[in-house]
Amino acid sequence: MKALLVQPPYPFSEFPKPSWALMSLGAVLQQQGVEVEVLDLLSTRCSPRKIEERLSRFQPDLIGATCVTMNFPSAVKILQHCKAFAPRATIIMGGPHVTFTAAETLRDFPEVDIVVRGEGEETLKELVRVLDAGRSLQEVKGLSFRRNGTILQTEDRLEVDFAWKLLSGDLLEEQGKIPHPGQLASEQREDPLRVLARRISPATSFPLQFVASKLRKLAERGIIICDETPKFHHWQWKES
Repeated sequence: MKALLVQPPYPFSEFPKPSWALMSLGAVLQQQGVEVEVLDLLSTRCSPRKIEERLSRFQPDLIGATCVTMNFPSAVKILQHCKAFAPRATIIMGGPHVTFTAAETLRDFPEVDIVVRGEGEETLKELVRVLDAGRSLQEVKGLSFRRNGTILQTEDRLEVDFAWKLLSGDLLEEQGKIPHPGQLASEQREDPLRVLARRISPATSFPLQFVASKLRKLAERGIIICDETPKFHHWQWKES
């Protein structure tokens, strides 16, 4: 099974940075034997041609995207394009916005097949097992999906255990169960760390390659450097 995880662009954001959340989810999927690629359309240019080229080369079985409210429109448009180009792929959406609008999303956007509500690590892990075995999606907590035109929602996947471990000091033990995404980050063809390095390098006396290598070492240790200066830009669907 192959999974393409898509980071859609934002209409307004701080300086674009790698999606650690998607790489973490990708690492979980890799642990289940899924071949994973991340398509970063936030810190690299977004265009239909780029999406089509990736779909043609990788031919994923699953296509997933995460979104918040302000980039929900761009995420939906990208997934609609993916579905039109790769109609057999299962389209999955996750993130805060669709967690609270799962039924509306499935009702208004037929290209979206499944919505993952809440934290996705355990849900995706169970989802790929169920899909691979051809079993019912109703076995997986935290999902919303359509069946025969009816929108169904499974039981919520409660985060009480995680919160309790945070309060009781057992969080590090819990984090140790989640595979580290650094390797997946280093496998991506489009290197978002180099994008960040291009911004940092001119402000220092160090060459670009040196800065990029230092950022990569930090990323492999789970540390991300972010620019806190807000950046305004308008996301556009570029036809090239």
